[in-house]
Amino acid sequence: MSNRKARITRSLEEIILHIDAGKIVALPTDTVYGFVVALDSPQAEERLYALKYREPNKSFALYVNHVEDIENISGSPLSPTARKLAQHFFPGAITLVVKHCNPKFPKGMLAFRIVDHPVVQEAVNRCGILIGTSANLSSFPSACTAQEVFTDFSDYDLCIFDGPCFHGLESTVVASDPLSIYREGLISRSLIENITETKATMLSKFYHSFSKHIKIYTVKNEEHLKSFLRKLSPFNGVICKHPKPKTFYSTLREVLKNQNSSVIFIYDVKNSAYPELFPFLSPYYI
Repeated sequence: MSNRKARITRSLEEIILHIDAGKIVALPTDTVYGFVVALDSPQAEERLYALKYREPNKSFALYVNHVEDIENISGSPLSPTARKLAQHFFPGAITLVVKHCNPKFPKGMLAFRIVDHPVVQEAVNRCGILIGTSANLSSFPSACTAQEVFTDFSDYDLCIFDGPCFHGLESTVVASDPLSIYREGLISRSLIENITETKATMLSKFYHSFSKHIKIYTVKNEEHLKSFLRKLSPFNGVICKHPKPKTFYSTLREVLKNQNSSVIFIYDVKNSAYPELFPFLSPYYI
């Protein structure tokens, strides 16, 4: 008999009760599924690190509903650049990293999200500030459905709200002073630079942690695919000819079930209806 502890619910009241009790829950967001826990819950961050098997040097975000909350928590007004980013992209798929002077937080920077999703917004309204992170095992593909979260964490005491994620790709993580991008996600570097009228620095070469487990190749068209397959023959992985944001991570999850754990995507940003996939597929062009 199964001893699974995780459960999927459509009751927001059940979710609120769990958050108020200090428990971690999984919620759909505008990007991918996220784990959240009340900021004042005992050992909140430590429990999130343990649940995800995440390295302790990686920080989490604070989920709030208003720009004023960011200023109150950080202890200072937003800089002009940060305010431009907030006004243009919040609520939405950006994680804003700011300096702070709040002694409650030992690290010098804080990351904030104002999530464009009614479930998360209601949870913040009723439970206060939440600590949030993506609802997946560290270095593995993100989850975009309640069932995917359940599959990964079925043995944990975890309540999962069943609802849609709107985009299926992660937020862009950006610091404002100086303008720096930690991770390019749904919101492109070029758009950020246009809005702020400032050149952004990529803090490191972009690297997807899931590529530790999956061999990814990207080609621009069918001719490139045929040429590449001749070199790889035989290729026993997955070929995805029409990648879409909402199915990108489910495709990677299917790839992991394949013994070969490799995938070829056909993607050319110039001809695609989904330019937002470019940061996720361009590092693997061959």
